[in-house]
Amino acid sequence: MALSRQAASVVEARLKGTKLNLAEDSELELMWNHVIFRLGVKVAPKDLNTHVFELSVLNDWILQHYGSRLTTEEVKVAYDLACTQKLAIEELFSILSPKHVGIVLESYLRYTKEDLEINRVFTQQLLIENEKEQTPEEINAFMESALKQAKEEVDAGKFYFDAGNGLFDWLLLNGRITIDEDQADHFYNKAKQQLPNLLDREKSNVTPGDTGKRSQLEKLIEQLEMGKFGNDHEARVQSYAKRLFLNHYLKTLSNEEK
Repeated sequence: MALSRQAASVVEARLKGTKLNLAEDSELELMWNHVIFRLGVKVAPKDLNTHVFELSVLNDWILQHYGSRLTTEEVKVAYDLACTQKLAIEELFSILSPKHVGIVLESYLRYTKEDLEINRVFTQQLLIENEKEQTPEEINAFMESALKQAKEEVDAGKFYFDAGNGLFDWLLLNGRITIDEDQADHFYNKAKQQLPNLLDREKSNVTPGDTGKRSQLEKLIEQLEMGKFGNDHEARVQSYAKRLFLNHYLKTLSNEEK
């Protein structure tokens, strides 16, 4: 299935861009110039020194908080999407500050995490990269770090969204979790009961310009209301059931440590 133009731009930015913490100064400068252009920020000559200082502080901040999470190209795409009202942002301000840049980047990350089309490609690419480049020790170290982060989120009262079910599959493959038939049925049925809400939530998170995705979800909702349950419904139930079980498992880890 061909990617939509919007999804393709995100995937290309992730896979071909340079991680922020590995980027040259010239790449970071081009990135900020793009953001400034998209926001239409104008700097008066008398404010130039202040602007340069604030941009330097902002550059340090973005490297600290997003250095290993985003590429320079993704930051550009994030602002392209934000400026065309394709991210779930109530209001976009032409302000360069950690607060306002953070709003855009967090909205972008939520979008990439929740979009099934993008997730499918990212998951496949991660498996390819792991197979070609990473040793088993490196993969395990990466997943142990992901497990620690997931546990911290659950300890903080959040629901850990296991994108692509990567952490669940790794734990299962390595015998860290086991699921008996009763548990499988329990979480599957619980996920299936939540399917109408899941589809509604997915639809509400669709960016305003992505009419194809919205139409697809409306069709799935309509089919479900008519009692039709197809492969796309099943895939969502299976994926959410795994997330429910994983969050249950993470809570048991916390309880065991108390």
